Amino acid sequence: MKKPKGPSFEELFSEETKELKAEEKQQQQRKQAQIQKEKQRIAEQQRQLAMERQQQEEAQRIASELDTYKSLIQQTMRRYWNKPPVARDHLAVTLNIKLLPGGEVKGVSVSESSGNAAFDRSALNAVTKAGYFSVPSDPSVFDRHFRSFKMRFSSND
Repeated sequence: MKKPKGPSFEELFSEETKELKAEEKQQQQRKQAQIQKEKQRIAEQQRQLAMERQQQEEAQRIASELDTYKSLIQQTMRRYWNKPPVARDHLAVTLNIKLLPGGEVKGVSVSESSGNAAFDRSALNAVTKAGYFSVPSDPSVFDRHFRSFKMRFSSND
């Protein structure tokens, strides 16, 4: 009997086995690449969440600091404010206050008048008499919230 021309069964089987192994290896590599990509995505997501959490904590710290210093400024104002007799008429004035980095008053002006010159003047005088307010030591907080700010004074305070 004559031997057929071409590859034998074993050669074909061996070749197909090699192809299957190569395909399996490629699938495994694709799977590993997907797993690695997913790990990177999760790590990035965790970094993002950590950064957001840190920003929230910083915002809460700043909000707390703002409340503290606003309260200190209000206490200082109460100490220096001599309300005129007309103050019982439920008046309110809004002042624009400008401070230097150490808390020294640089300037003060009426932003929204109460309609009563004596009442407005008494609030302006209180800021001028105070001359200085406690302010945050953090320059960015000071610049953003205390370098120039508005404060409302009411006869009900």
